[in-house]
Amino acid sequence: MVSQHVGKGSCSGPQYRRVGIAGFVLTLAYGTSLVAAYVLVIAPAFGYEGYTAIVPNLGTVLVFVVSYIAAASQLPARLTRPSQLAYWILFLLVVAPVHVTMALVDNVDRPNPLPFVLTLSLSFMALSLIYRISPPGIVVPPATAQAFWVVMTLLTVGGLSYFAITFGVQFRVVSFDDVYDVRRDYTDSLKDVNPVGPYIVGWIGYVLGPALLATGLVRRSPLLLVAGGAVQLLIYSLTGFKSVMVSILLLAVLAQLSRRFPEGMVGPRLVGYTAVGVGLITFLDFVSDGVALSSLFVRRLMLSAGINSYNYYDYFARNPKVHLGHSVLAEIVDYPYQVSPAHLIGEVYYGNSEMSANANIWADAYANFGLAGMILCTVLLGGVFIVYDGLAQQRDLRISALLIALPGFTLCNSGLLTSLLTHGLLLAMVVLAFMPWSGPRTRSQQSRVLAGE
Repeated sequence: MVSQHVGKGSCSGPQYRRVGIAGFVLTLAYGTSLVAAYVLVIAPAFGYEGYTAIVPNLGTVLVFVVSYIAAASQLPARLTRPSQLAYWILFLLVVAPVHVTMALVDNVDRPNPLPFVLTLSLSFMALSLIYRISPPGIVVPPATAQAFWVVMTLLTVGGLSYFAITFGVQFRVVSFDDVYDVRRDYTDSLKDVNPVGPYIVGWIGYVLGPALLATGLVRRSPLLLVAGGAVQLLIYSLTGFKSVMVSILLLAVLAQLSRRFPEGMVGPRLVGYTAVGVGLITFLDFVSDGVALSSLFVRRLMLSAGINSYNYYDYFARNPKVHLGHSVLAEIVDYPYQVSPAHLIGEVYYGNSEMSANANIWADAYANFGLAGMILCTVLLGGVFIVYDGLAQQRDLRISALLIALPGFTLCNSGLLTSLLTHGLLLAMVVLAFMPWSGPRTRSQQSRVLAGE
């Protein structure tokens, strides 16, 4: 049922306000911090992986700066709809790094990156148009709090039980240096299990566990915090997925940013703290002649999106597109390669056929349908965000935003369909749809909202 009733969980389009001068300056500071990290630490240490650094000509710099500024100018100054958190994450982890790396990387004998960069910038700007209209009030009869948490507990425990039976229980502390061995063991074990296994892992690690954490952080419930943290640690120890482990810190930081004012989850403080963090990490590694912190938090989390995006653009600009022949259209499309696009890029650019060189939704869209695919992907993502915002009405704004944080994060290192299905973006929408309404409501009040009054 669709209603125009606007509740606490979401706000209408006219309230959308873009970043002001302070936010604009801080987005430029963030871009500058990425440039410093790339030039001073990453390129000297990882040039062999394609992180080369050249001095671009003035014309190239101007075009890239204008494109970056145009994209940054559309960022919302405050959180009025939960999907805006995912929108900000896409800027911080995809749009900004792509501009920095593609401006600095050596492009001799490679296609000019400008068509990709400009299409990305325009797509990101176009995505902001959904915040200029009010989302539809998609009202689903909510579950009671008791019924909701009983079902959430059963789903989580059931998924973990299946996981334990299939892979065995190995609750252990895994250092970031050892995650690749753990991940390799997990990947090898997938060959002998039911295909539903990877979906269960994604749903628990990116939705169910974070939902416990998010609610615990907002409601200040020690029980939910401990339960959510334990779930994330277990998934991390079994799979080696660092994003699952980092989710604990990410959700805690976002909850703290919005503790006094929910709207403060995004905006100047978010980009400002991120810029300071990147700058501090770069400084520490540069003065100590190290690379560990920059590699883990800047290269892998941010700059790899730009390098792999250029690799995808470079390869598929000169070779056949895949047209989802490795995915949902496998039955009707003649797939021209022996391995998936991510493994193909890993083999060609990193010399490792077992490496899955994931990029992001727009790089994946380009591999499938070129520049037109990037635009189509943006339209589809806009539709997903509109539905999510519509479902979020009557729900707590902070919890709704935190619930999309991890699925939104996966948009930065996988395709849209993968994020929807495997990484739980679709499941997050289902969970949100049946989440209890925020604030006290009598049955008569609920009936009026359901009737569209």
